[in-house]
Amino acid sequence: MLSLRPVRSLFYGLALLAMPLCAIAAPSRLAVTFSGTEVVISGATPNSRAVLVGLAQEPLGYYSSQRTFCETLNTDSGGIAHFDTKSERLWKSIWGAVDLASGDYFVAQPERSRGRQTEFKGKGLGKGANGKLSKLEQEGQWLELMLVKPGGDVFHALVVDGGPFDEDGTNDGVVHPSVDALELVKGKGEKPDEYRADDVLFVINPDDLSMVVVKVK
Repeated sequence: MLSLRPVRSLFYGLALLAMPLCAIAAPSRLAVTFSGTEVVISGATPNSRAVLVGLAQEPLGYYSSQRTFCETLNTDSGGIAHFDTKSERLWKSIWGAVDLASGDYFVAQPERSRGRQTEFKGKGLGKGANGKLSKLEQEGQWLELMLVKPGGDVFHALVVDGGPFDEDGTNDGVVHPSVDALELVKGKGEKPDEYRADDVLFVINPDDLSMVVVKVK
């Protein structure tokens, strides 16, 4: 008698090949690298836009000058964008990039930098009494916030523990940044009153160059 096993094996093999390939999500190719004075974004959507944010402590003799970057860049046909910092002393820095077309993000730091991506040390994002996602809690003496909206608007805030935009107003080593502290630095959007779906929020502690990144669901 003729065995049906080879036929069945062939059938199942063809069935697997016929499964839709979109069921497996491709990993993001977005990357940030450093070359001389340039920060280079690669793996982004070609002929589109990307946002580059960063914080650098530039050594100047016995002290350091802190620089904050929020840049909107055009990507070329290969998905690459270049930003020239015009300084070779930015090895103490940390950077984040957002592909505005895909929503992917990436964090990187120069080889000699002590900067790193971390998780929240605190409650992180949460809802306020009005039910809006507008609360934030993170340990630190001061925080730099960069908020990238899906349309490309970029907002920035510097919030000091116990300062006017620290919602509990207490110098206790924990910062509760008010969403009202965010100011528009790129784009034409209105000042946000909450964090919304697909927002990408970068929270940087300048003391140790740690960066927390949240993409709001």
